Amino acid sequence: MIDELPLSDELDRKAIEALIRIADEQSRSLMSEREARLAIRAVFESVQGLVGEEVGEAINVAMSQFNGGTKLPLFPMHLKLSGGTVLYVSVCLETNQIQILNTSTGEWREPVVCESGEDALKKAAQFVRGALLKGAKKL
Repeated sequence: MIDELPLSDELDRKAIEALIRIADEQSRSLMSEREARLAIRAVFESVQGLVGEEVGEAINVAMSQFNGGTKLPLFPMHLKLSGGTVLYVSVCLETNQIQILNTSTGEWREPVVCESGEDALKKAAQFVRGALLKGAKKL
């Protein structure tokens, strides 16, 4: 009799299998880079918050591998605030931290430590979105 895997382990396994299949089909030219990017995005949207941290990071890495060469990852980025201050915003997925440097003064703000790399990316994106709504510009 086969032992049943816990649901979380089964979901992790299926997500990883999907990523492997996408990478394999793209490498054999059965899927374009755009299609691979969309497929990985679909996996991400389907299992986000349901898979383990390691699988979530693997999905983020896979998403960055198929960025088409035309789009750069969102972070790090420079952001010019409406008052003229330029901030350098970076996300470290290894330490789950958001780091912000005020390039005008050379001072680092206190790092924001998040529960996961995915959480750090979300919070950094929320910070940037809020700044853009207040008149900031991406450089």
